[in-house]
Amino acid sequence: MDSNNEINAKRDLLKVKYQYVKTMVYKFETNGAQLDEQGKAKIKNLINQRDEMELKFAENIAETDAFLYFNESELAGCPADFLDRTRVDKKGEPAKAGESTRHKITYKYPDLIAIKTRCSNGNTRKKVQTMAYTRCPKNLKILADLLRVRHQIAKLLGFKNHADLQLKSQIVKNGDNARK
Repeated sequence: MDSNNEINAKRDLLKVKYQYVKTMVYKFETNGAQLDEQGKAKIKNLINQRDEMELKFAENIAETDAFLYFNESELAGCPADFLDRTRVDKKGEPAKAGESTRHKITYKYPDLIAIKTRCSNGNTRKKVQTMAYTRCPKNLKILADLLRVRHQIAKLLGFKNHADLQLKSQIVKNGDNARK
């Protein structure tokens, strides 16, 4: 006879298997497995478009080399190692302490975090945040197209919108519940 531990282990394994199968079915459905051949071809085309746009969007962000210059007083509160790493001369080349009080701040993660968490100058934080949000204007068209394609995919799969598609497998289940 099975012990309680064995019974519980079998029950837990069944729950894991059930969740796995449920997840796999959901993934097939969100890729159009339940659609007719014409629908499958359309969803495949839309998914390829979406994937290409997402890749181009990410590439554009990675290639952007936006930066701002600040003096040391504008970077009050930032750690010394950060100031040493960002210090540049008038040509934008790395400089040593005492040679320059000018700092080149990029939109890259280490710079953004240092400014956001350590800089006590609110105006500097605002400038850096604005730079980070607006660093790639050519992505605006891609984003608009991406939103359109995501909406088409959701509608083709029987959802009201992209939010409902993304949230179906989550606890909240749909966009209306998420807004409550």
